[in-house]
Amino acid sequence: MHRHRKNQLHYNLMLMPGALMVFLFNTITWLGILLAFQDFIPSRGWFGSPWVGLDNFRIFFDMPDSFEIIKNTVVIAVGKIVITTIFAIVFA
Repeated sequence: MHRHRKNQLHYNLMLMPGALMVFLFNTITWLGILLAFQDFIPSRGWFGSPWVGLDNFRIFFDMPDSFEIIKNTVVIAVGKIVITTIFAIVFA
């Protein structure tokens, strides 16, 4: 049994960078979601800043340009997907 684990060590070491990247990107994403519901104060950090609930979203959607911002973001995202797909098909 111990010999089997020793033979698998190099495979486990190869998995570590990918697992670390997945962990980091998931953690950063969750911290960004947490930030959306807070009045973030850098000196207090993520867990010391006061909670504001949906106030940040109300402020955003009350802005006159909010829907234009969303539209531009969607257009850019869809454009990136289309261009990336075209390049992937051409160079595949």
